[in-house]
Amino acid sequence: MDIPPGCVIEGTTFGHCPHRITGEFAIPDGVTDIGHLAFASCAFLTSIHIPESVTKIDDSAFSACHSLASINIPEGVTEIGKWAFSGCNKLTCLIIPKACSVAEHAFPPSCKIFKGSVAEYREHLVKNLVEERAGDGVDIVGMLAPTALNTVDSRCGRDI
Repeated sequence: MDIPPGCVIEGTTFGHCPHRITGEFAIPDGVTDIGHLAFASCAFLTSIHIPESVTKIDDSAFSACHSLASINIPEGVTEIGKWAFSGCNKLTCLIIPKACSVAEHAFPPSCKIFKGSVAEYREHLVKNLVEERAGDGVDIVGMLAPTALNTVDSRCGRDI
C-alpha cells in the first residue's frame, strides 16, 4: 500500500469494531501519527508493527485491545499519549526510545518499560545475567557476554 508521507490514521479509524482487525497488523510506511482511539477495542488484534515514519501515538490509540501481546515502538516515536495502551494486559514488556515522552497511564501497570535502544536493552540483560551468575566473585564477562548478546532479542529478553 502506497501511503504519502505525513499521513495520519485518524481517530476511531479501526477502533470500536472488534472484528475489523484480527491477528497481526502492519501500519503502512508513511503514516506519521496514530490518532486518538484509532485502534481502540480491537479485541482480536494480537500484534502490531509500527513503521519508522510514525512519530506520535495519540491518547487511547490502542486502548482495550485485550489480545494485543506484541508491538514495536520504533526510534522515531517521540510521544505516546495518555492511556495509549491501557487495557492491553497481554503486553508484558516494551522497549521505548529514550527521546520518547510517555504520558501518564499510557501502559497497563503490569507492563515493564525499558527506555533505550534494543542494543542497550540487550546489554542491560547481559549485565544483569552476569551479575546474577557471578555472585561468587568469578569474572565471567569476557566468556559469556558475546554469546548472551546474540541470544537476546528485542522482545524483552525472550530467546530467539
